[in-house]
Amino acid sequence: MSTKIQLKRGLEKDLPTLSEGELGFTTDTWKLFVGSSNGNIQLAKMSDITGATNHQKYTTWTATTGQITYVFDSDSYTVGQGQLSVYVGGVIQIPTINFTETSPTSFTLTCDASEITSGLNVVAIYR
Repeated sequence: MSTKIQLKRGLEKDLPTLSEGELGFTTDTWKLFVGSSNGNIQLAKMSDITGATNHQKYTTWTATTGQITYVFDSDSYTVGQGQLSVYVGGVIQIPTINFTETSPTSFTLTCDASEITSGLNVVAIYR
């Protein structure tokens, strides 16, 4: 039997005071917090993690209603080499099932455009 563990998650500005030992994740700034008797303590931020793992980069977008294609402003990755991870609303997407690598500078979500709401956080992590 498996157990599902869920974290409080959302925008950093909306992060509540966490209970002691409770974890919280900010989907816009990708920071991990734990609650303590002295308030929330930041455990890690994306730059701490990506700086230590193969020089990964990340880009975030705030989706507009129906937006399924995302284009990198100045970076690129190698298509088809497993170098791109995509998260939508903090949930990892599966390559070829949830998104398609359309070019070295873009990807397209494969969901129906009506599922993408304005303000949804989309993150790409790539090398």
